[in-house]
Amino acid sequence: MISKLRKRFQHRYNSFFGLLGVAIPTLIVVISYRLLLDGLGEVGFGVYLLAASIGSVMAFMDLGISSANIKFIAEDKERGAYDALARVVQTSACFYCVLGLLIVIAVAAISPRLDSIFGIPEEYQSSSFLLFILAAGQVSIYLVNNVYVGVLKALGRFDLAVIVNISIPLVTMGLGGYLVSTGVLGLLGLMWLGVIGSFFGLLLSVYLARNLCLGSGCELLSGRPSIETFKRMYGFSAVLTLHSFAGIFFAQAQKIFIGHALGPASVGIYQFAYTALSKIHTLINSGSEFIYPLASSGKCKLELRAVYLKVLLFTAMTAFVGLLILWWAADFIFGLWLGASVASKVVPLIPSLAVAFFFVALSIPGHHVLNGLGRPGVNVLYSVVNVLLYLFALYFLSVYSSSFGLVSYAYAYAISNVISGTIFQILFELLFWSKYMSDEP
Repeated sequence: MISKLRKRFQHRYNSFFGLLGVAIPTLIVVISYRLLLDGLGEVGFGVYLLAASIGSVMAFMDLGISSANIKFIAEDKERGAYDALARVVQTSACFYCVLGLLIVIAVAAISPRLDSIFGIPEEYQSSSFLLFILAAGQVSIYLVNNVYVGVLKALGRFDLAVIVNISIPLVTMGLGGYLVSTGVLGLLGLMWLGVIGSFFGLLLSVYLARNLCLGSGCELLSGRPSIETFKRMYGFSAVLTLHSFAGIFFAQAQKIFIGHALGPASVGIYQFAYTALSKIHTLINSGSEFIYPLASSGKCKLELRAVYLKVLLFTAMTAFVGLLILWWAADFIFGLWLGASVASKVVPLIPSLAVAFFFVALSIPGHHVLNGLGRPGVNVLYSVVNVLLYLFALYFLSVYSSSFGLVSYAYAYAISNVISGTIFQILFELLFWSKYMSDEP
């Protein structure tokens, strides 16, 4: 019965579980951030964020393989090529194992200099080397885990992906935040828990992905990594390296810039504002992610166009309402969440970031369609332009603004996303869709 309902309402079913897979982890993060702030203080929390950012920034070296993974799994499943599907998964997993090792080695090499670069307080310097290594290790496990979560999504089982996406933050953030706030764990213990929780999440995702594939007659673990499969994936994904870099730049590199210029405490303040607004973006992305494998499967153009328009309308309405509420009730929400003292530093960042994330959210359905149809170059161009506009705006504000500070980073982010987002939407509608719908099927 459940299986029949899932097939009948597949798009809504996957959209619902995509949303659920972000909503619950978001709630966990919101609660745990307050617990970590209470347990570690503003500076300690900032050090925690900086440590997590260092390894994450280096994840841009993934060469876009994560996007290729979902695309080719969906394609191979549609044509019944299960041996090729298994090779794609294991080639991706092998690649991320090697990449993860390189990330850990790179972080180990630069970590002795990070104390001075970010002004890490003396009380954390004795354990900072291990702190950065553990953070890099957690990122490495996360990358491999994404391969098997990608299998679940590409095969239309977003409900199973939710199980993994909830279990990991429940342990690493939820349990970790509680133990830190009660004094059981310190910053180093929190990072150890993150590595352990991520590893068990990886085992869970492998188990679920393997069982799902066995139901279709595919032994997932029988696949062997191959150079030929990597070349097949890289032919699509190479151009996405810059797109990955842009995403990581805004999610992680901003923290490093802020930490270097303004100190660890400012990183935490910016992250509170950025996290609250970015979670609305992530929620929308997860609710519309099903359109990626739909576009990859090569189904009817009219169906894809109809689904896209529905997703775009959902995106615009959800982003507008969600961001408007956060903007309008910022004092109350952040005061309740973080306390009046911290909230007074966070609230001035909200208007600019809210405007930015509205335009970011509008581009989500288009990005999924373009990647699914094997035309990622447009997304890459969008990302590169966005980063360049941000850097230019940040430089302009640093030179000509008499009060350059934390809010200036929010201004620069808003400027870059309003301009690049507007251009993307106009060109995508006027140029891409008109040509795509007129082409022969």
